[in-house]
Amino acid sequence: AAIAAVVRGPVQEVSRTIAVPEPPDVVWHVITDLDNLATWRRGLTRVERLPDFGGRPAWMEYRGEVQEAVRVAEAQPPLRLVTERMSSSGRRASWSWEMARTVRGSRLTLTRRVSEDPLYLRIVNGLTGRIGREVEQALADLSFRLSTGSRLRTTALNR
Repeated sequence: AAIAAVVRGPVQEVSRTIAVPEPPDVVWHVITDLDNLATWRRGLTRVERLPDFGGRPAWMEYRGEVQEAVRVAEAQPPLRLVTERMSSSGRRASWSWEMARTVRGSRLTLTRRVSEDPLYLRIVNGLTGRIGREVEQALADLSFRLSTGSRLRTTALNR
């Protein structure tokens, strides 16, 4: 697995790449299945679908007291999904999921970009590696979900 962390002005970016034994279409279905996101993503307590924004799916993610409005910024099924996020604290971020078919399944790269944090938070995040841990956790959660082999029902976002 490869990991990279970059701080550019007000933007922090962390990427990690892993190999998974499933093809991109299976990975796509899992990461876009809104009804079941909270069943495999640690800390996510519920997901509430919102009206489409700009013709693209949107939803609210809840983690305890923290709420994040999420919308699809770009979708190229089953190889690329980019979501834009705005937390209740005003933090803006994006998650980019990039999948490539391999002989043994897929190569998956997750990139998280965080902007609009005050300078002191950018420094703390950089020193503590918090954003990198969020990426690591998301990929670990996804890997565990994929390893269970159970197929959950498909929802409107990934039909």
